[in-house]
Amino acid sequence: MGKLKKREDWSARLNKVLLSRMEAPFRYGRHDCCYSVSACLRAMTGENINSLFGKCQGEGDAMGLLRRFKGIKGVIRKVAKEYSLETISIKRATGGDVVVVPSRDGRGTLAVVGLDGRFAYAAKRPRGWTRVPLSQAKLAVRIP
Repeated sequence: MGKLKKREDWSARLNKVLLSRMEAPFRYGRHDCCYSVSACLRAMTGENINSLFGKCQGEGDAMGLLRRFKGIKGVIRKVAKEYSLETISIKRATGGDVVVVPSRDGRGTLAVVGLDGRFAYAAKRPRGWTRVPLSQAKLAVRIP
């Protein structure tokens, strides 16, 4: 796998993705928790991590992914392992880092820390992003 390292203009690139998906409809394999965070990472680093997830065309595929990785925390740990990323405390998370935040179904969801470092953004139904206080995150991975 390649290295995930933020480009010099990562913040402008992250902001562009967040703004471009403000009204994006939730859709598995496009604007769901894994693929929306992947789009943010691709913008910030130039690396496409979608191959880790496989094809996702519906809820069944998404549930299969969660089973395969033993939950959403397993997904973020797989990304961290494949790209040699550091798992950090929530208090150290800053803009562009990836976190797991609570979800309505109790499984948790992947999110990216926003530019102000106080909130994380996760794909939501029926569209756009949900903004979650970073203090509610359960696990964080540093994107250097």
